Amino acid sequence: MRQLLGVLLLISLFSCRKEPTSWDVDLYAPIAFGRLDMSDLVADSILTYGDDGLLIIAAEFHLSGNLLDTLSSIPDTSVLKSFNTGVPISINVPPGIDFITQTSDSKISGGDAQLKFVRVKAGTLNYELRSYINGELDYSYFLPGATINGEVLSINGVASPGNSLNPFLVSGSLDLSGSEIDLTGASGLSFNRLTSSLNINTTESYSAGTQLLGYDSLNIDLSFEGIELEYARGYFGEYDLSESSSEDLSFMSNLIAGSFAPEAIALNLRMENTIGVDMQFTLESLTARNSNYGTELDLIGAGINQNFNLTRAFDQFGTVVVNDEIDLLIDQNNSNIIDFISLLPNELIYNSSIHINPLGDISSGNDFLYTNQLLDPVLSIEIPMCFSAGGLTIRDTLAIENDFEGVDIGGVILVKTTNGFPFSASVNLSLINQDGEQLIDFNNQEIFTSADVNSEGLVSINAESTSSFELDEQQMAYITSGNQFVIEFVFDTGNNGLPVKIYEGYYMDVSLSIDAKTTVELE
Repeated sequence: MRQLLGVLLLISLFSCRKEPTSWDVDLYAPIAFGRLDMSDLVADSILTYGDDGLLIIAAEFHLSGNLLDTLSSIPDTSVLKSFNTGVPISINVPPGIDFITQTSDSKISGGDAQLKFVRVKAGTLNYELRSYINGELDYSYFLPGATINGEVLSINGVASPGNSLNPFLVSGSLDLSGSEIDLTGASGLSFNRLTSSLNINTTESYSAGTQLLGYDSLNIDLSFEGIELEYARGYFGEYDLSESSSEDLSFMSNLIAGSFAPEAIALNLRMENTIGVDMQFTLESLTARNSNYGTELDLIGAGINQNFNLTRAFDQFGTVVVNDEIDLLIDQNNSNIIDFISLLPNELIYNSSIHINPLGDISSGNDFLYTNQLLDPVLSIEIPMCFSAGGLTIRDTLAIENDFEGVDIGGVILVKTTNGFPFSASVNLSLINQDGEQLIDFNNQEIFTSADVNSEGLVSINAESTSSFELDEQQMAYITSGNQFVIEFVFDTGNNGLPVKIYEGYYMDVSLSIDAKTTVELE
């Protein structure tokens, strides 16, 4: 635009005219272009094609990933161990003498589970030792049931003399990542019990010996923090877990209005029992929500609120062998899935539950799980693009490519479409600014005809149509960079109700051009 005015100005400099001159200049230029195809409706990542090239929406959702998370960690636990000399009188102990050797069990929180063995993926054992004994001591604190690479976890050191008013204090931490912990206690028959052993002797090089006053003691405070498990074995208990959550159906978000009735839909629920427990799984409800209109619809049909009994998996030398699974097909023959999707939902809400060990401890304390193979219910959906539609509305935005700032006379926006879809469409056009505020509503719906199809139902010839929208001088001033057009395509597959098929390569092109005038005045 500015180049055109510059050329006109340059020509005028060589004119012999001495009086001011003005004239109207016709302007015609493209201002925006867009192409609508199925990638504007859904992400390319969930588009696939049938053997005949028919487009298919294929998406999947992992529903209850948090079920059994309670068994993948151990709650933070603190254990205070206090050891006293057991001597009621004051005595002096020579150097190099063992005077405390004790072994005991400490309870480790396992939540609802009775754990016998765990393998730790991450976590820390923090310790703090206080000695109230007036002498230099060698101490060794062992956890015989806890090993890393076959080495028993231990805390070793030398405690300086302390007393009741000023005890010796030392603290630190051990990284438990990769450790294996036996929780059957000293007897080997218990659960959630960690065996510890303390050996204390007077330091051989401390010639002064150690003065014991009555029941002097040495305390060790342990805290297990952030324990995440890689593997667990024991009896996990009998109880119920439930989960309520939602999934964003982003692939439906560009469908903002109208009716959409696919000829067929396949919804498949799959879940393998990868845990060493018997269980009962229930998909209690599945709800489609269209938040644009505040509408909801529950899925009614096969498998919804039905109990699925799943036999436990087997642990074959570290390899999980699945023994039972759910593979449920929900389609138009056994549910209201067509109405469910025709709601044009942008959110999927689900409620699920699981009953662990409904028959009790039938494994004799040998339930197991690997935390990298927890339950993973997957809901997949396939929608072949064979559907009928009425008033189906898709919205897109088009950037302004040419700046018409300075054009001071109104004009016409020409909208040209090349329709490669086998159904008719109308176009609603508006203009918004950078904040999304509407500047112009052209309030005009032109019907663009359907592409021609051959005897096999395939598009053979695209249909070209043109429509126009009037602009006054004030509206013309809005056609400037930064603003953008909002274009809504409204599709209708026809009154006969027969579904149409969308194949790979179908599209609709739309181009916007300005046909306007401006006044040029030269002196």
